This record gives sequence, structure tokens and C-alpha cells, in this order.
Amino acid sequence: MSVYDNPDFFPPRDTNNGGPNPRASIGGRDTAQQIGAPSATISSEETLFDFGTTALLNPNNTTEGTDAANKTLRNKLEASESSGRPDAEITLDDGRKFVGKLQFGEARLKDYQKATGTKFSQEEFKNNLALQDRVAAWHLNDIDKAIDALGEQAKAYNRDGLRATAHISGKTGMKKFVQSKGKYNPQDALGTSAQAYYDKFSGAV
Repeated sequence: MSVYDNPDFFPPRDTNNGGPNPRASIGGRDTAQQIGAPSATISSEETLFDFGTTALLNPNNTTEGTDAANKTLRNKLEASESSGRPDAEITLDDGRKFVGKLQFGEARLKDYQKATGTKFSQEEFKNNLALQDRVAAWHLNDIDKAIDALGEQAKAYNRDGLRATAHISGKTGMKKFVQSKGKYNPQDALGTSAQAYYDKFSGAV
């Protein structure tokens, strides 16, 4: 049995009742005793479903007002992804690493850097809580633009549910999920589906 299939190390996301997330580790490559946070965050360029879109958005979208509006959802996502731990880290079998409260991969961080003209390493990101918060705010604003671009197609869906779907399956995955009316429902490397995250964060479950 792969360690990723062992419930002792990778319990279902919904079993974490606010306590320490056993899937969050501190630094280093993951081992059976040191496994990172539960979900590898999806990038627009680097995703567990191999979607290939890139976000090039205005950095001015990251404002305190918008950030505050998304804060409740951010807190819920952070609890699900890492138990809110900024030092959480997971390395997948293919070598990709995802870090921080929202478990960002290198490609998504590059999206942010390209959009904002900044430069930092994944390790620097993990060790900088203020930077994690700025990237998180930009990330959700980026997703909001993708939802808005769907127009009438998205109006039948809960917005927080779609934000969570885009977080786990990428903006392209969220778009396909909406346009297929949920028939397009991929799973990430840890077995969590787009529909499961939609239901969880839309309040359907």
C-alpha cells in the first residue's frame, strides 16, 4: 500500500475537526512519519490534472477590502489544506512540492510573481506569513475573475463552492465543471474530487 493510500497518514479531508492536521509536516521531503498538508494546491500552469492556463492579472486587485471579503473562505480553505499551518509542506511522488497554508506549488507562485513583478523562492514563501496572505488574496481574486468570465453559466452555482473547485482543480477545471454541469469531476492525487470540494465549501454538506 502506498503511504498516500494509508488512512493513518492521509485521513479524509472532512475528518479533521479543527485539530492538528496529521498531513502537515515541517520542512524537508515527506516520509511515512512526515507527510505534508492534505491537498496539493492547484496552479493555473501546474495542476494535478495537467491543465495549462496562466493567470496574468493586475496586482492592484489584491486590496485589503477584497481580501477581507474573502477571509472567511480563506480560513476554511486553510483549515482544510493545512490546519492553517504556514509551515505545512508536501512533496508528491513526482517531486512537486506544495507549501504554506493554502499549499501552493511553484507554478502558481510564478503566476503571482509574473503578475506582480516580484521574485522569491518557494522556501522564502513558506517562511513569510505576510507574503502567504498577499498571495492568497491575489489567488482568490484571480479565481473570482475566472468565475465572472463565465457569466450566466456560473449564476446557478454557489460562488464559494466554485472558488474551492478552482482552488483544487484549477480555473480551467472549474470552467469545465460548470460547463459540463458537474459531469467533469476529476480527482486530485489524494482522491478529492472537484464535486466534493464544491459541496464542502458551498454548504451542500
